[in-house]
Amino acid sequence: MSQNPKFLVKNEREVRRYDLRNLGSSLLDAFNFEFGVLFTLKSLLSRPGKSTLDYLSKGRLRYFSPFRLLLISTAILLIIVKSSEIRSDFEEGLRLGMNETEVQLETDKEAKVQDLSLKIYTLFKDNFNILIWLYIPFVSFFSYLFNVKRRLNYAEHIVFNTYYTSVVNIFSLILLLGYQLYIEVFLSLLYMLLSIVYYAWFYKDFLGKSWGRSILDTILINLISIFFYSIGTGFLIGFAIAKNWVSIA
Repeated sequence: MSQNPKFLVKNEREVRRYDLRNLGSSLLDAFNFEFGVLFTLKSLLSRPGKSTLDYLSKGRLRYFSPFRLLLISTAILLIIVKSSEIRSDFEEGLRLGMNETEVQLETDKEAKVQDLSLKIYTLFKDNFNILIWLYIPFVSFFSYLFNVKRRLNYAEHIVFNTYYTSVVNIFSLILLLGYQLYIEVFLSLLYMLLSIVYYAWFYKDFLGKSWGRSILDTILINLISIFFYSIGTGFLIGFAIAKNWVSIA
């Protein structure tokens, strides 16, 4: 029987000694970072809007997926929150407030209200990542409404805000540094300012608007988004508790 040469495969491969370079490559493979994550972060920090437009059009294979980047950056943020004193400070302040209120009012009803507040805080803490992700559809909807004539659809605005959220999550390293150096108030303000300025710059670069219009839109879009997001998440949490989908007992 004659063999078809199309099915003859010759596979030769040189196996190199394992060194630090191989180790680094293996780590990148394990986390699947080799397909543009460092390039994407660099682009988002140097030309955020243009790189996002490039991702949406012809260069999709060059960039790391916005949703995978969001998962990784949120994981980093959660590690920071859980390893820092942010959580313990909040809980301690809430407990102190409960004690003072109990001394002043000394009623079971007020104690139950304060206990419920602590349980709701715990619910927020345990679902912190979901709450971050839920904000993206809200802010994307309003950034889309503000720019209907720009011919970018709602899904493309979700990509824009997902990339933005991913980078801002990484900015949260500033908060960890603040708690380590005991200058958390200063660095928290810096973090907030940096987040706002970065959004305005990203928005300007993405939509080709002036600085003045970008700053104004940034403030309005986020204020409106936070308002409706607060109502929406409050309703969802209340509905979930009423249906016993989430327990705060």
